[in-house]
Amino acid sequence: MVIYPSDKIEFNFTDFSSFREIVNEFSDDNVSAEKRSLAIDGQDEKSFSKISYGENSEILYKLSNGKEVKTILYIPTQMFPLKYFNVSNILIENLNRYHLFQCRTVLEIEKREVEFRLTTRDRGTFDYSFISNQREHLHHDREQPLFICKHCLEHFNIIHKSRLTKETFIPSYHLNY
Repeated sequence: MVIYPSDKIEFNFTDFSSFREIVNEFSDDNVSAEKRSLAIDGQDEKSFSKISYGENSEILYKLSNGKEVKTILYIPTQMFPLKYFNVSNILIENLNRYHLFQCRTVLEIEKREVEFRLTTRDRGTFDYSFISNQREHLHHDREQPLFICKHCLEHFNIIHKSRLTKETFIPSYHLNY
């Protein structure tokens, strides 16, 4: 169908509730700042007090307005022996994985009270730091690619009846659906 400038298109709006909800959410400066921070830098946490799990065990972060958003959880630092560290030695296979669901690794992180980061970044790259065994800063990368956790990938594939691999999975598959 081709629409010409002279054609008249009529719209019939009867329910503005979803539009109103979106406008309200973006007009709340605190929530907008929180969402922006989650998407750009992530939110560092030591406790699971702001985390809950959805019906498919997806990780949810509670915003200040009480709404929950799907998030990705990962440990943002990797220890490296100082004498072996070189940026060219960084292999994605040897780095921490990111998590979408309440898998056994997330339960272990919760038990050990390890500092972690939550993000809604959906590109598969993460803000990541490399430190020595003595906690000395070695390297920082704002766009470090990471693989998804094997348990989370398996769970995702079951839920969505897919056959994605760690190499082909992109977080936007999960965050946007």
